Amino acid sequence: MAEKELYDYLDTVVPDKDQTLTLEGRGGPILENISKVDFRHDSVDGKSATTINMSGTSIMGTLTIPYNNLTASDRGTLMQFFCDSDYGNGRTNSFKLSYSDGHTYVVQFESMFKCTWHNGRLYSIPVVFNVLGRIAD
Repeated sequence: MAEKELYDYLDTVVPDKDQTLTLEGRGGPILENISKVDFRHDSVDGKSATTINMSGTSIMGTLTIPYNNLTASDRGTLMQFFCDSDYGNGRTNSFKLSYSDGHTYVVQFESMFKCTWHNGRLYSIPVVFNVLGRIAD
């Protein structure tokens, strides 16, 4: 069986902003979540179930990057993409993300992100991007 990756299942799309976010990081996990929109209905007797696919062949995905794994420079770039209206403008605009698999994806911020300092250590929730599509490489 051929090896497939997230990129192979996405449509080619045009981002709202022609800006590319490249995050070098310091290693560590980058989590890919892939899903389809479907609804499952279990029968009352619990012996059968029906699943309805609402997304056809399309998939939905997220990329999750631990903020603590980013360099100080990458943190500043990420802040610029989140805050600046010429880039992501919070969760408003889509843009390109150059990903560690060598491909470029069109993404939006999934949620706000927050980081805190406690006893001299940085703690944060991960930065999550909705994957909207890909740029043809």
